[in-house]
This record gives sequence, structure tokens and C-alpha cells, in this order.
Amino acid sequence: MKSSIIDIPRQQHQNDLFGIQVYQDVLIKFIQLTDTPITIALQGEWGSGKTSLMNQLRYNLCDVEQALYYPVWINTWQYSLMHTPAQSIIAILEGIIGQIGALSPNHKWDESKKKIGGLFKKMAAVSAKVAVGTIGVDSGPVDDLFASGGGESTIVQLKNEIAKLIETALEQNPHKKGFILYIDDLDRIDPPVAVEILELLKNIFDLKNCVFVLAIDYDVVIKGLKPKFGELTDKNEREFR
Repeated sequence: MKSSIIDIPRQQHQNDLFGIQVYQDVLIKFIQLTDTPITIALQGEWGSGKTSLMNQLRYNLCDVEQALYYPVWINTWQYSLMHTPAQSIIAILEGIIGQIGALSPNHKWDESKKKIGGLFKKMAAVSAKVAVGTIGVDSGPVDDLFASGGGESTIVQLKNEIAKLIETALEQNPHKKGFILYIDDLDRIDPPVAVEILELLKNIFDLKNCVFVLAIDYDVVIKGLKPKFGELTDKNEREFR
């Protein structure tokens, strides 16, 4: 008999030691019937089985034969290593967009890569403005930070390019219903950065045919909001919520 337990998320062929099968089955059915865009938060403490549940969702919704969805998987902790908060946010966006683009490999992706690369250069040039503490959750759309000359902001242009990539991928395979973006390990990075990532993803990926599945500890969100709103009280409970 083994004398220790290792922290490796459950794969589809392994036994359900956490007892999450009932949640897994209900979530699979819910996602299959849901309208988009939608975000689903899997909330729980570190080690409670969030990644294990996401593995099961991905296998059943994206990896089985004739699956209805394309998968995009981002481990935010890995993208945050050796990066500043602003660099982490941009790296995560690049990772998501790169995976979407790889699923629609044609000339349009090559064209989009050039345009998206230019947009990321603009974002990098003002990356200090997306550092923790600059964007407030109640300070208006993130788009405003990147507005230029009265035209479309960098974020709006980026959103439009992503929408085109998604549309192209679905046109190439009409069997697919959309993309499921699995965002893991938000509770392993600095809480204020996790909140900024959630804010930016909301503004950019509020797109049809996109389902977001987030694995996060609710307490991490609370900690991330404290620099903006102070300690949670009855007076600011609405802002936290």
C-alpha cells in the first residue's frame, strides 16, 4: 500500500475519489444547452479538485470523438512566472489567442497574427497602465485605457480579431458549437492580478460561441478586491459581489 498522496489532478480514466461525478454530469449537460457567452466559476479551496473537474469537462466536451467544442486551456500560474503583473496579463492573452488561431490554420490566421502582433506591441507600450491598482473594477471599461484618436481602442480591435478567428474556425468545422476556455490556477497567482485578469477577460472575450470555465478560490477574489475597496463590509458588499 502506498504511503503518500500526490497532488496530480484526476484524468478521465481514473476513479472519482472526490465524488464530483454528479457535478460533472450536470455541468456537461448545462454547457451543452447553454447560450453564449457565459462564464462558469468552479469555486473551491486549493486541492479541492477544481482541475480534476475541469479535466473531466474537457474530455467529455472537447476531446471525445465528435466533440462539439474546441478546447483552449490556460494555466495562469505558469504564464505569470518570471513576469510582472502587466506582462502576465498580456502573456495570458497571447496564449489564449495563439491556441484559438492554431485551430483555424489558414491564410486568415497568418493575416490576423500580423495585426494582433501590432496590437500587442501597443499594449506592451502602455503595460504600466494595466498594472495592479491602475484599473479599478468600478472605473469603467478597460477599453478606455487604450482608446486612441477617437477611433477604435486597441482592446476593441483585438476583440474584433478574436471574433473573426472564432468565426473562421467554426466555419471550417460546422459540427462544432464553439470554444470552451478553461482558465486554471487563478488562485495560485497574486490575488489583485487574478482580479485584473478576470476584468480583462470579461472585456475581451464577451463573445458569442465562447464558454469560460474558471477554477478559482473565492477567498482569492476577495483578497484581490481589498486593495480597491478595503475590507469587506456591509457598505461595500455590492462592489465585492
